[in-house]
Amino acid sequence: MASLKDKSQRGPWFVKIGGEMLPCAHERWFSTREHTYHDPFAEPGRREWDEWVAALKEKRRAVMTRGDGTDAEPTRYLAVYAIDHIEVTGSDLRFRLVKRLDAAI
Repeated sequence: MASLKDKSQRGPWFVKIGGEMLPCAHERWFSTREHTYHDPFAEPGRREWDEWVAALKEKRRAVMTRGDGTDAEPTRYLAVYAIDHIEVTGSDLRFRLVKRLDAAI
């Protein structure tokens, strides 16, 4: 896998790393201690949201990002994680972190 140094076409939903678009997920919803991600504000039916969840399920990877507390562009890309058990129930999105694949330098 390409390094996070090789990123381009950044945005709040996806980042291109080594020629591949990967979904971004904000660190505020990650628990690296419990190896889980839980966003209680899912928006099923919103086009961007549904495309993002579909990419999580297809790629089985997510890029952990850090932001400035707004929904604007991420300010830092922290790591790429392999993920599984991706579930959306009502307004809850949850998945499990399987393995850290790459870290920002």
